[in-house]
Order: sequence, then C-alpha cells, then structure tokens
Amino acid sequence: MIDKFEKTPDFPFERYFEDANQYAAALEYWMSVLRKAKGFDATYWAPRERPLEIESDMYHGKVIDIISNDLRKEINLQTWSVLGDANMLFKENSGLSPADYKSLKAKFGPEFSLADDVIAGMSYQEALTEAQDDARLTPAKIWVEKASIWHSDPTYKNGGYQIETERLVLTAQISKQGESAALSALALFLEPGSSMFRVNNAFPDGMVVT
Repeated sequence: MIDKFEKTPDFPFERYFEDANQYAAALEYWMSVLRKAKGFDATYWAPRERPLEIESDMYHGKVIDIISNDLRKEINLQTWSVLGDANMLFKENSGLSPADYKSLKAKFGPEFSLADDVIAGMSYQEALTEAQDDARLTPAKIWVEKASIWHSDPTYKNGGYQIETERLVLTAQISKQGESAALSALALFLEPGSSMFRVNNAFPDGMVVT
C-alpha cells in the first residue's frame, strides 16, 4: 500500500492530529491495508456504534474501530507518527500551574510536595526527543487483550447481553516496517479461533523490534 500512497500530498500524514485532510488520508491508507490483510472479509465486520468524536480520534490517531459478533473479535487501529506522539506527550505532561499546585496542597495538606521537574512538566523538545527515541525502537505496538461487546436483543430481560471477545490493539507508523508488522499481526489475528496467544507470542512485550 505504501507505493500507492507515496505521491499523495503530505504523505505519510504525520500531522493527522491537527489536519483533517491528513487524518482522512491516514484513515484511507489504513483501510486499504486492512482490506489487503490475509483473512479479512468485510462482510463479518461493522464499525463500533459510538458517538462521533472526531477531535479525540484525531488526537489519538484512531482510524479503525470495528467489531465482529460472529467472530467474537475487535480491531482497534491507531495511526502513529513522531509528531503525533510528541504532541500527545507534551500535552499530557505539561506540568502544573501555581494555582493547580496550590489546589493540590489544599487538598492533600501543607506537607504535600512534588519535584520541580514534575511541576515544570515536559518541554516540547523533550517530548519530541522521547518520541523520536520511541520511533527508533519500534515501528508498531501490537497486542491482543480480552474484551467484551454489548449485543442488543429485546428478548432478553436486560435488553441484550455481553459477548466475550478478543481485541487486537494495533498502533503503527505509516512506513514499510509499520505496514509489514500490521499485515503480519492482522493475518495472525484473523486466523480462525482464539488469537491471543498467536499474536502476543509473535510480538513479545507488544513491540516490533527494528
């Protein structure tokens, strides 16, 4: 799929978190990868029913969130880039304002204290460096976890029932290595039967080592 998208403007869509066009292009790319995956049959899958949260989806890079009641499986796929990771690290480690720190002291007592670096938070350059180091370590993060989905059925007293599932969580860069890892994980996950051992055994610690 990489070859088919390389000439698309802004490839590889690293600013998906702030540019709607890049987010849409990343979504199209990953849908193409999914359709190419061995064992994928779209007739068995449907989007998860949930509120549309485009800002949150862009921030997290969430591009695919589908479920299969018949297969009892879910696929949750996020696109990932150094810039997107740095943006998230920076925003989620931005430190405390004097007012916030004062509020915490009032809540937990006058002896409550935090280290200076925790109060100051992470600079954007520190976030970027950490994201770059992470990207050099692995092009994808992959694992399968136990989950459940609600199946509505009016014949049941509670209006439906829970279906136990296995969820593939796949976060990958748009790169040759990221695409290769994603296709391998999808093929293992889509094989008949339980996939947790197959996938987690193939990707120890949820990582693809470069």
